[in-house]
Amino acid sequence: MERAELKSQRLREVFQMKIHEFRTACYMLTRYRIDITTENQYRFTSMYGEHKEDNLLFKVTCCFIN
Repeated sequence: MERAELKSQRLREVFQMKIHEFRTACYMLTRYRIDITTENQYRFTSMYGEHKEDNLLFKVTCCFIN
């Protein structure tokens, strides 16, 4: 593997690991799982929700939350 490709692959691996750590920390602190559903759209799902569909869905546009 070329040196630049190896560096790029390593950066992707570290980035994925850090994203996982961040999401896990958010879940442990807030008890909400955070998912990105589409571009600029997020879903918060509480671990205490009675149904799988019980979640908060919101979209960020520019600098505002809708």
